[in-house]
Amino acid sequence: MLALRNLLRGAALVTALVMPTASLAESKTPVKGKIFNNLMDGGMTQGVVALNMGDEKLKCAMIGVPIPPDASFSMKFIHTVVCEDHSEVSFLTKGNPTGVLQVCSPQFTAFSFLEVSTPDLTRPTKGLFEGIKGGSLTITGTVNCELEIDMTFAGYAIFN
Repeated sequence: MLALRNLLRGAALVTALVMPTASLAESKTPVKGKIFNNLMDGGMTQGVVALNMGDEKLKCAMIGVPIPPDASFSMKFIHTVVCEDHSEVSFLTKGNPTGVLQVCSPQFTAFSFLEVSTPDLTRPTKGLFEGIKGGSLTITGTVNCELEIDMTFAGYAIFN
């Protein structure tokens, strides 16, 4: 119950923080896709992204670098995505587990989770992501006993 309450509080906080209003000069572009990652040493993740952004369909690589959790979010990452056309963008991702799937060992339990990602505007962008000014992606996923992470995401990006 405590984890669910923290998840809901965190989701409400993220929603309030990332609800930008687009001006007339900005446009919202729908974004959706799937991510297939593996958990690496030190909590890093590495994998691939099937990305649909507007009319574009891309295959991308992604690396996730963990950052310290806080009271609202037990999972936090900087995710950097580089696509087959060399487009590049980074995201600040925050989330929490939503359920236990299976006890794998005394040290690890497979679980489901919910995350929200927003573009990290302090990091470089390239190609299709140049001019990104904001946005939000909602990610749902699972981590299995083999430390494989499967996710789906949907949301939008804001461009000039």
